[in-house]
Amino acid sequence: MTSNTTRVVTFGVGSMGSGMTLHLASLPSYEVLAYDAWTPTLERFVDNYASTVPTSHPRQQDLIAKQRSVKSVEDLVNPFAGSPPDVVIFMVVNSDQVKDLLLSGPSPYAKTLPSTTTVLIMATCAPSAILEIDAAKSELCGGGGCRVVDAPVSGGPVKAAAGKLSIMLSEPEDMSLPYVPMLKDISGGGETLFMIPKLEGKTTSLGAGSMAKAVHQLLAGVHISSACEALTLAKNVGLDLECFYSLVVTAAGNSWMFQDRGRRTIDAMMSKDAAIKSRVPIFVKDLNIVIGEAKAGATPMAELALSKFERAVEMGMGGEDDSQLWKVFDDDFSHVVDVAEEPRHHLRLHNDLCRAFFVKFDIGDTTLAHKHACDSVYIFLCPDGANVNNHVQGTGCGKDFMEFGEVRYGEHCECPLVHKITSLEGPGGVVCVDAEILASPPKMGKPEVEEMSGHELVKLRKKVRVFKLALAPGQELDYQYSFFHLIVVAKNGKLQVNDSYTAEKKPGDMQFGEPAGFSTKVKNVGDSEFSWFIIQWREY
Repeated sequence: MTSNTTRVVTFGVGSMGSGMTLHLASLPSYEVLAYDAWTPTLERFVDNYASTVPTSHPRQQDLIAKQRSVKSVEDLVNPFAGSPPDVVIFMVVNSDQVKDLLLSGPSPYAKTLPSTTTVLIMATCAPSAILEIDAAKSELCGGGGCRVVDAPVSGGPVKAAAGKLSIMLSEPEDMSLPYVPMLKDISGGGETLFMIPKLEGKTTSLGAGSMAKAVHQLLAGVHISSACEALTLAKNVGLDLECFYSLVVTAAGNSWMFQDRGRRTIDAMMSKDAAIKSRVPIFVKDLNIVIGEAKAGATPMAELALSKFERAVEMGMGGEDDSQLWKVFDDDFSHVVDVAEEPRHHLRLHNDLCRAFFVKFDIGDTTLAHKHACDSVYIFLCPDGANVNNHVQGTGCGKDFMEFGEVRYGEHCECPLVHKITSLEGPGGVVCVDAEILASPPKMGKPEVEEMSGHELVKLRKKVRVFKLALAPGQELDYQYSFFHLIVVAKNGKLQVNDSYTAEKKPGDMQFGEPAGFSTKVKNVGDSEFSWFIIQWREY
């Protein structure tokens, strides 16, 4: 350190490390350089660094040129015009990364640092890992070498960039050491710099800061989990999410995590892009530290929260922001009902061959978790289509679009479908018919009709054929269905039947029919196209 300049090297410039390091680089009393093993992260940092170092800094151009040349740990050996750093900061993911960067390789970085350099471990690590790193450093450097201090942080990317992190510093013996004023510069002038005394029964304060951070992360992880659980419940019981969020942040149920993560949770629930600021695996790591440092059974809430984060990883959410933990709670299929008991599925018809439901629910509504155990024909009747989240048990959510007139077939006998459907913002809510194929029809001993005049074959499966009939205004047709069948009306219309009576039809109207020995004449006497679908039961 020169009389008025502190030289700093940072390892790890992710969301928090970058903001904190750039804040230091913007202050004229620091010379700052950084490295990140992930090339895209390092390149992003370099782009921001060039515009951050103040033009008034006497070494601005030299520092920018040096930072652009940094491609490896070796490039940060005595990087300040041949001089070593005064402070080395580790803002990496875990203690293993600290060990790899500081202690590993043919020329460990720790061996290049003089005793006057302080290594600040600001990542969340187990207290035992801090002691292991210090012991390994001492052995590597013959009992001497750089000073190791743990000073984990909290606050998120916004506070990091503003220099207002909360820092849990293992209480130093000498407050005049150069890293102490530096920590004040990134903690609001020291307002949120907390000196953590040595733990009871310990001879050194080393690791005390990390123990405080571990206990803090118990709260943080549980608060994220409870916030996501509460917002999932609010969504599923039909509360207005924006209104509920505004209520909570002014009331006793609020927490920093609810206010911060809750905003991104709601964005995702409403199908908006949610920023990634803190990925799910971070709390898998942190809560394992909590549980590992505690006595067995002493942290039941942490263990429960950890199970939710671990479940999120199992669901493929390792790359998502931890505010998306709500998907785990929405994945709760502990209470599954038969489709007939799901209140949005209205039973319209039931016989030995068929069970048919008319399904309708509005935007923002979510069905109960329900099971389809029979092969089914689904006919979508949403006038302008519908955007949905199809949440299938064990696979998470997938967005889907239900197009008007689309026909799908689900094979559920051998592998039942257990899912929940949420109607998302878009053209309209969900309207469809779910027709279950309960049994093969009686054998008729007649060959199957290949074609039917005026009918379009739209789906062919082992158990069914599905046809579509469309009639323009004034158009008429004679038909004879020589098979067991279900008619499902797709569009409103007025039909004249056998020149004898007129019938008003609306979407979702159903009629089950047996093989007929006579034909029926229908004429569209309405002002717009009329259409229906015919599901034929095939012998199998």
